[in-house]
Amino acid sequence: MCQTALRNRRILLREFATLFKLGYQLSHHTTRLTLKVGGIIRRKARSKPSLKPYYKKNRRRFAKEQRDRKWDLVCWSDEIHFYSNRKSRNITVLQRIGEEYLLETTVPTHKVAGFTVFCWGCFIGLKRGPLVFFDRDTKFNTEQ
Repeated sequence: MCQTALRNRRILLREFATLFKLGYQLSHHTTRLTLKVGGIIRRKARSKPSLKPYYKKNRRRFAKEQRDRKWDLVCWSDEIHFYSNRKSRNITVLQRIGEEYLLETTVPTHKVAGFTVFCWGCFIGLKRGPLVFFDRDTKFNTEQ
């Protein structure tokens, strides 16, 4: 049962229970408990950008080269767009503990044109920097 679950990670538990021709219907609860004993749980799929093999190789190389760097002295920043035209859809997958970033257990993110709110923030070590919100009409990187 566990091997079948890992081959069909996105199948619903009620559909999974009907895969086995046992002559009777397995309940959702029984199926979930049986998979849990085998170390398989259902979680929301992580979303991450789909990267080409070239970029994966470069990221791995960079991580190996920078292993001894003092990362608590680096200023980390990130930004996020909150879209108004996205549909909210949770996709759940069957996975073992520690498999949340496997290709089979993630959902790729896609860039969408037009956003409603843009947010930027940063931190260095344990110190947080400002959290800045911009509206959609703000122009960035424009020469005056």
